[in-house]
Amino acid sequence: MKTALSIKTQFAKLVAFCPRKLSPTFPTANLAVYLSYFNLKEAPFSITPDPAYLYLSPRHQEALGHLLFGTHQHGGFVQLTGEVGTGKTTMIRTVLEQKQPDVDVAVILNPKQSELEFVQSVCDELQVAYAETDTLKKTVDKLNLHLLESHAKGRMTVLIIDEAQNLSRDLLEQVRLLTNLETHKQKLLRVTLVGQPELTTLLARDDLRQLAQRITARYHLTPLNLAETEQYVQHRLRIAHGDSALFPAAVIKVIHGYANGIPRLVNVMCDRCLMGAYAQGTRTITPAMARAAGKELAPQTYRSKSSKLEQRNKLRRWLNPWSVSLLFGCLIISVALVFAAGWSPLKPAAGDNAEPSQRQAAVQLNGSQNKAALAANAQDIPLAQKLESFFETPAPLSQTFSYLAKLWDPTFVVSGEENPCSKAEQYGLRCYRDTGSLEEVGNLNRPTLLSLTTPDKATVYVLLEQLNTEYAVIRNKQSVLNIKIEDLDSIWTGDYLLLWKPEISDFDIRPGSGGRSIIWLRQKLEAAGESTGGMVPNYGPSLTRAVMSYQRNNGLTDDGIVGERTQILLGHINAPAAWPTLSIEDI
Repeated sequence: MKTALSIKTQFAKLVAFCPRKLSPTFPTANLAVYLSYFNLKEAPFSITPDPAYLYLSPRHQEALGHLLFGTHQHGGFVQLTGEVGTGKTTMIRTVLEQKQPDVDVAVILNPKQSELEFVQSVCDELQVAYAETDTLKKTVDKLNLHLLESHAKGRMTVLIIDEAQNLSRDLLEQVRLLTNLETHKQKLLRVTLVGQPELTTLLARDDLRQLAQRITARYHLTPLNLAETEQYVQHRLRIAHGDSALFPAAVIKVIHGYANGIPRLVNVMCDRCLMGAYAQGTRTITPAMARAAGKELAPQTYRSKSSKLEQRNKLRRWLNPWSVSLLFGCLIISVALVFAAGWSPLKPAAGDNAEPSQRQAAVQLNGSQNKAALAANAQDIPLAQKLESFFETPAPLSQTFSYLAKLWDPTFVVSGEENPCSKAEQYGLRCYRDTGSLEEVGNLNRPTLLSLTTPDKATVYVLLEQLNTEYAVIRNKQSVLNIKIEDLDSIWTGDYLLLWKPEISDFDIRPGSGGRSIIWLRQKLEAAGESTGGMVPNYGPSLTRAVMSYQRNNGLTDDGIVGERTQILLGHINAPAAWPTLSIEDI
């Protein structure tokens, strides 16, 4: 069994790593001396998940956005996966540091437990009292009672499970059953599953399809590219007050090659390079130091790189001047035979007589364009070709949300570190998130964020700007795509989020309610042609009948409860002209 090496043993190993002889006192050098040598206030490349050092690449912003959205969704699961060392745990701790005043968060870091132990761990996180002798049912009942009490106080409860790929099948089923705790309108417990790529394989099992169907948002976190690796290293040095010149571009290139863009491996290699420079008495880190660190700390990566290098050398040996000449000669003969067969590059292929203007895959529309204009701009270009161009540079979730927010208020901008739904409340707006059909989205008639699956199976959010029964207009950064409804539906996960402006403070109004909200409700219903029995400030039988009639006529569940969906639709009645809608004129 491996044990942690002492500082003395670590520096003894360092002697073998560095060619320079060390003084007899060097092995006892402490961390303070090491830091002062490079004028650092703290170790910049520690592998502990410190939120203060979180570097938000575009993909990390997207992943963090999914975690933050998970704290305000109405139900279901959020799934975040990524390779070992890509920063998933650091982002969990960042979410915890947000300390949202109306959200209670329980984090399970060790999911290898029995079902009873797991529920007890959740209770411990939420400070729910239970007896050690309680059965699983009794413990779940106490947790359910706590969730109901929290909901009554206007609080939300979120469960984040790290290393979720280690969950057993029975424990996953128990987690699913916990999400059955709900009111008529929303789940009492929101669950975020965070794990390695094996989690996706686990949830694809047929006997777990009930849970998989409840996942409303998925995101896979990928490693950093070369430019991001350089920004990552400089970011951590800046936080630790280090010299940005410590790691030149040539060194970063070597580190990225061995670490494959995995932040944890980048940390290990950078720390090893600093130790090597310290041992040699220099403040200059060279590519040779980085390669030596890579060979010692990532031997498997080194062998992989060596194998690729050998393949390139074989290719160079094969592509000698004689081989190139032969290949070029064959190419000339092939082209000549094609022309001899009567083909001309200026002659269109059979069946391909469309004008270039007809082949535009994305044309920006405004609200005055009609159905014919949409049809003209959604020609029969293969869907894969449209999507490849549209998703070439996906916008981060925070940027896409900003597009949506600016339709309501031009000054509303969201950064990657902010919870967009919390910020929306500062502008008098609320988020509404659900799963459903495009028909339901069209009925709500507000610009909406849709969760789409790209051709490479990634999940991205786009802005649905306009919609009718045949076509939709979606935005991704500066790209705008006119797409047929059936094509959009084939890549949509069913998850959506929109902003709306509440005109009353109540989240739901039901029989027995009273006050000014009832007057607002009666005025809206009267304007919609429903008879409410007069402007009385209480919710009686006549108002119940009017609400249920309005709900039936507008495709809602006729339960007589005026929740968010009903309020969103009522908000269209006599709404300010500045409020954005999905409607396309002249349909």
